[in-house]
Amino acid sequence: MSQTNENILADSIAGVPHLAAFDAMAAARMNAIELEALLVYVIDSVSSTALPTLANQFDVEGFVGYGVATNDAQRRDIIKRAIELKRYMGTVFAIKEAMKTVGYTDAILTEGIDLGNPSIDWARFSVNSELGDTVGLDGVSQSNLANLIREYKNVRSFLEGISYSVAIVDSIDPLNDDLNIKYQAPDLDEDLGHKSFFYDGTFTYNGAKQYLESNDSLIINIS
Repeated sequence: MSQTNENILADSIAGVPHLAAFDAMAAARMNAIELEALLVYVIDSVSSTALPTLANQFDVEGFVGYGVATNDAQRRDIIKRAIELKRYMGTVFAIKEAMKTVGYTDAILTEGIDLGNPSIDWARFSVNSELGDTVGLDGVSQSNLANLIREYKNVRSFLEGISYSVAIVDSIDPLNDDLNIKYQAPDLDEDLGHKSFFYDGTFTYNGAKQYLESNDSLIINIS
């Protein structure tokens, strides 16, 4: 991002050759300055009350990102990355990076979903996202994420669905496998944040599976 400077000389001196040459040189130098790197420091230091105005200025309001963000850190991030995301809009990179700004990490896009219609199946895609420890999931957040993806996808593609993965890491003593640890699938209308997962007997550490290390991961896919 560079700024554009027009000639600033008064009309009365604009025709003076050496002044006009200096003005042109100064304008060229100013136009070559990349402001994108400086933007990070500006956004991080401004008051949160200024963020809506900046979101409007950088055209990231609503489902483009600002309206999907759930805290000021995410709102600042989407504003800081606005120029980069706009530059790559319509690409897989833009979708993944936009999702990261609002807390959805390690997204996997699967393209060419086969629904029996070759003439259009090539344009269908689905998204799987790792929820992590801080992202909650309810009807509103699912809808917001789908709309965010639609903002950054290319026009010809169709979003067929979104699924979510949750990794639960348990500290288990591999020499003591008689501990009953269970998982209850939560209601999708309720928060699926890390706090909603609890052990209720569904998964039993009883020797049926051998745990070789003390930090085994349980992967749960939610469609």
